[in-house]
Amino acid sequence: MTTPPNPGTGSPPSDPRLPGERPLVSLRAAVIFLIGIFFGLIAGGLTHLDGHSTAMAVLAGLGAVGVSIPVLHVMIGGH
Repeated sequence: MTTPPNPGTGSPPSDPRLPGERPLVSLRAAVIFLIGIFFGLIAGGLTHLDGHSTAMAVLAGLGAVGVSIPVLHVMIGGH
C-alpha cells in the first residue's frame, strides 16, 4: 500500500502556456480594469439607491468606469 505524497512537496506544476507565449492582458492592465469596474459598480449602486432609474444608474456606472480607467492608468505607473 502506498501513501500519496504530501502537498507542497515534489516539483511545482508546469506552466500550461507554450514557450514564448505572452498573456492576453498584463497583470497591471487587469488590475486597472478591475478597480475601474469596482468604481463603476459603486457609482451605479449609489445612483440607484438615490432613487434614480436603473438605466440612469447603469449610465452613471459606465461613466465612472470611463473616467476612472485613464486616471488609474496614470496613477498606477502610467506615462
